[in-house]
Amino acid sequence: MASRDNSPKNGVDRYHFEESPVVSARNSYIDNPAMDPQVRLEEYEWAELEAQFMKRMEAFKAVEDGIWEEWREWGEIFKAWASTISVHDEDRASKRLRTRIAFTQNSEEALEAKRQHYIKVVQAFESALALLGEG
Repeated sequence: MASRDNSPKNGVDRYHFEESPVVSARNSYIDNPAMDPQVRLEEYEWAELEAQFMKRMEAFKAVEDGIWEEWREWGEIFKAWASTISVHDEDRASKRLRTRIAFTQNSEEALEAKRQHYIKVVQAFESALALLGEG
C-alpha cells in the first residue's frame, strides 16, 4: 500500500511503499519452522469440524424457522384482513344492488302510473269525441 510522505525532501514529494503481507507471509517460514513446507501437517480433526458445522447449521435453521413462523403469522393476519375486506365489500355491493333494484322498481311503478293516466286521458277524449259526434 502506498502512503504519501507530505514532507518535501529536497523539494520533491516522496512515496513510501509498505511491505506487502503476501511477501512477508511467503518468507515467514524461514523465521517460523512450523510454516516450513518440508514439515508434515498435523492431522486435522475433520469430525470436530463437521460437528461444529452441523451445530452452526442447526442454529441457523432455528433462526430460519423463526422467520418462517413469523411470516406464517403475518400471512394469517393478512388472510383475516383480506377476508374481512371481502365480506365488507360483498355487504356494500349487496346494499347497492338492493338500492338499485328499489330505484328501478319505483321508476317502473311511476311509469306504469303515468301510462295508466294517459290511457284514461285518451279514453276520456275518445268518449268526448264520441259524444260530440253523436250530437
